Amino acid sequence: MDFIERYVVELEDGTFALWGQFVDGEELSLLAMDNFCDATLFHKECAERKIHQINNGVWKFLGDAKRAKGIRKVEMKMI
Repeated sequence: MDFIERYVVELEDGTFALWGQFVDGEELSLLAMDNFCDATLFHKECAERKIHQINNGVWKFLGDAKRAKGIRKVEMKMI
């Protein structure tokens, strides 16, 4: 069986980043999700880039702003 690897961005409080249009008038913003299954999946390089963008304030949060702590790998089985 084939597996693919994707990554989610973990935030400082143990939640995970979901990208979408959550802040009025903004194209994209972030929402902190409790479960990694609800977070946005990225290729590794893109996830690492998102960490720096979050910590430099490029993205606005719905609710309290948070800092990115790292990435977590998610393996998915191809069916």
